[in-house]
Amino acid sequence: YYICRFQVPGEMEAEIAEAGGADSLLRRIFSFRTPGPLFLPKGQWYKDLPPYPSWLPEEEAAYYRDTFNKTGFTGGLNYYRAFNLNWEITAPWTGAQVKVPVKFIVGDLDLTYHMPG
Repeated sequence: YYICRFQVPGEMEAEIAEAGGADSLLRRIFSFRTPGPLFLPKGQWYKDLPPYPSWLPEEEAAYYRDTFNKTGFTGGLNYYRAFNLNWEITAPWTGAQVKVPVKFIVGDLDLTYHMPG
């Protein structure tokens, strides 16, 4: 499961760099069209990369790619590394309900739509 791959600081960052940096990861994420969880098998996920999707202009892809190549992915990966801390911090709200109207919008190929559990 992809979240498990993110737990050791520096490990996924090194794999992203070895795979060609931000371009490889962003192509995989933005082009993912398989219903179900995203799997990133070690040493395999960056092979046979698809092109960026047609809805993402090259200049926007370049912006994201260049920015992530400068700043890295550690900040985003740290979100997943802090899951246990987040559970501790939000413990007082366990069982709390949202009491205002809300709307959840998701596409039929969105990763969260097909996520088990």
